Amino acid sequence: MIKKLYNDYFQKSKVFLYPFLLVPKGSSVSPINTYTSLEGYCIHSDTKLVCQYHIRDDNTYKVFEKRHLLGNQFFHEFFEAPDNIGLYIFDLQDFKSDWDKVIDGKYSQLSKEAKSIILTYYLNSKSNYTYVDSYLNPEDHFESYAKLLGCSPKLLKSVGELCNKPDFTKETITVSIKDLGFVVDLPQ
Repeated sequence: MIKKLYNDYFQKSKVFLYPFLLVPKGSSVSPINTYTSLEGYCIHSDTKLVCQYHIRDDNTYKVFEKRHLLGNQFFHEFFEAPDNIGLYIFDLQDFKSDWDKVIDGKYSQLSKEAKSIILTYYLNSKSNYTYVDSYLNPEDHFESYAKLLGCSPKLLKSVGELCNKPDFTKETITVSIKDLGFVVDLPQ
């Protein structure tokens, strides 16, 4: 049961899309952040999840990177940014319908498969699980939220969602990409 409102903004891509990668939660390696857009590369509708990691030189990171990032079935591309930051791009076209629902802030309308993947990801984190479940299955939580907000459950039911839409400014990363020394011959 929800006992207080979560008022701070959180990355919708990290909560609702990152679990699709099936990267185990609780690893010693976790993303700095995730984004639905990389300025100059992809936009929110492209189904490209941008995951920002600190690149480390230790064996734990190398094994994690090989298995869960570069070896991920959805891995698409890698860019190195300044300050030892890696941008791993994943193509979530297989989840396009669910991606579009997240982008539209329609979390309760995600497919059963998507909800299952997301809730399984948060299973061992009771407080996060409760909030995420309330966003995915609001019909079970309208009463609790109505009490906390001091409004009628009917009003919340008319809105339909208990979580705000993504803030596309915060879901976009703007970063320079290191020149990796590739030479491209452009037509004259």
